[in-house]
Amino acid sequence: MRQIHNPNKLPVVFLFIIIAIIMSGCTMDNLLILPPANLATTSIVFEAKGKFTSAQLQETANTLQRRLNALGLDGNIQVQSNNQILVEVRGADDPQYVIETLQARGFMEFVDFSGLAGQVPSLIDQTILTDKQIELGLLDPATSTALRNPITGQAFHTGMTGACISTASAQYGSFSSSSNAFWMIAFEISPDCVGTFADFTQSLLGQPLAIVFDGRVLTAPTVQAQLSTGGIITGDRSEKETKALAIQLNSGILPVELSLVSANN
Repeated sequence: MRQIHNPNKLPVVFLFIIIAIIMSGCTMDNLLILPPANLATTSIVFEAKGKFTSAQLQETANTLQRRLNALGLDGNIQVQSNNQILVEVRGADDPQYVIETLQARGFMEFVDFSGLAGQVPSLIDQTILTDKQIELGLLDPATSTALRNPITGQAFHTGMTGACISTASAQYGSFSSSSNAFWMIAFEISPDCVGTFADFTQSLLGQPLAIVFDGRVLTAPTVQAQLSTGGIITGDRSEKETKALAIQLNSGILPVELSLVSANN
């Protein structure tokens, strides 16, 4: 026989459940809320490379946590053993995108490309050697195959690094109503670096200034006017790539270089 349920009785049932919870000594605050069962967990293990201290490894883990939070993902990050970092991420639709966003060293440079206007197209996406990379020990000039300045034969000169960027945001728009919209990075310079950025861009008026990320040339626009408090980074990048770059700039450089050991669901 078909049964007909009276919807008006449902609130009474829920009321009895709540009363039973209260009488058992539980409160709504200490009830265990289980995460949705369909949120898969991805376990990622990174291994630190080169020489580093335990403090640098821990700060690297902290930077990874900031990047993970900026991606809007839930997860745990912890140092394990003396050279590995375990990342457990829940609900990642694209684990490879998460890995690439986390693993990138995140070293931004503003590099002098003066005299190279005609060679800029061939230098885009190339890996170059700079004096700042050498100074920080990121690359060894004796073994590095990164490109040198074709004019001097020496490392390119870095006028400023990403450490001077106070904020960076991914934006979608265009420079005029008649041009197509595209993804870009808008950045602001911290007050103590405004003078450095102004002097550097002033010295490059009419010359290309390369934006270099982890040694790779992203773009090299010609400086049309002196800049001081900020600017725009353009390039042929997707929405996800642009947002990842903004996250990496905001979180800062990883103190330790990481290699991927494993990634499993």
